[in-house]
Amino acid sequence: MATQSGSAPDLYFDDALELIESEQSILAAEADAFRAFLRHVEELSVSAPSTGGAPHLCSQSARKDPFRSVREAYQATVMDLAHYDEEYGESFEESVRMEYGPDIATLLTTGQVFERHHKQAVVVATEDLIDQRERLRDALLEERESIQRFRDPVESVVDGIASLDSAATTQETPKLLDSYRRRLSVLESRCHDLIDQRQSEIVDGRRALSLPITEPDIPSYLYTNLPVTYPVVAPLTGALESAVTLTATIETERSAQS
Repeated sequence: MATQSGSAPDLYFDDALELIESEQSILAAEADAFRAFLRHVEELSVSAPSTGGAPHLCSQSARKDPFRSVREAYQATVMDLAHYDEEYGESFEESVRMEYGPDIATLLTTGQVFERHHKQAVVVATEDLIDQRERLRDALLEERESIQRFRDPVESVVDGIASLDSAATTQETPKLLDSYRRRLSVLESRCHDLIDQRQSEIVDGRRALSLPITEPDIPSYLYTNLPVTYPVVAPLTGALESAVTLTATIETERSAQS
């Protein structure tokens, strides 16, 4: 009784795990780059403005234009990452605006005086950028564990429904058709349970990162290059669609045999 509803849905667990590993490497490299940039900024020691209003730059590295020094350090660290051009391709001005926001970006691109509170603002913002990437790496670790944890049960239920779809024929006895129907009901229930569990984990991940509702969740951010955005939920949804079609076919056949 193959319903022609399609074979088992495609599974993308291996692809998802590869994307997670790649993104973790990118985040680790970016965190290290911002740490290197932070060390340079911390070396720019400035005192309070003199009577004339001009700050006294104390360190050797700060004797030249501090804004030029910051720009060169940023270009030599953050913008020198192997993936920078492919992932971002932004100019210095565009990058600092995206990472630091308009106020610090304006300071670093058009500022004339680099005082102590300016330095502190850059330091604090850079520390926050490092923390963001570390927190996201932790979230990706959770995502990897989630994908690995769901893999076997998802494959089992998807294969189970596909097997029933292939095995059933119009010549089956009423008893066997009833057996298929009961088995399908169990598998459908299992699909719904797995979907609910996965959705709950996605919500927990959003909360852990304090993501506003307007921001994409982890799967939407991570799996843009996959054919499906939700590699755990998508095959379950596809399997449910097959199960519904097969159940309807079984019901029709049972009615015809009555």
